[in-house]
Amino acid sequence: MVHKMGSFLREFTLKDGKKAYTHERLRKARRILNKLVRDGTLFAFVEMGREHGGAWPSTNNAVESVNARLRDMLRHHRGLSLPHRVKAIFWHSGQNVYPKSRRFA
Repeated sequence: MVHKMGSFLREFTLKDGKKAYTHERLRKARRILNKLVRDGTLFAFVEMGREHGGAWPSTNNAVESVNARLRDMLRHHRGLSLPHRVKAIFWHSGQNVYPKSRRFA
């Protein structure tokens, strides 16, 4: 199977008189997955779960709770411009630190 896949990914097509791989996107995806497996980062969450005794929440309710409160706040203040909405989110999150180079007008 691996040999069959390898020959499939090595197929060439003539494009504007030049040879180009026919399945370039698949080749790129394969390279990315191979690198992640080699680096040991593809299933890092599984290993982290083992290190922490497998105690992972089965849902993302904690994150969604925060997001729901932010959406609710923005819904109550619908007329805000985009920069003011961003400031309101930072304020609501308790992160009132704005670098001077990134301040909104």
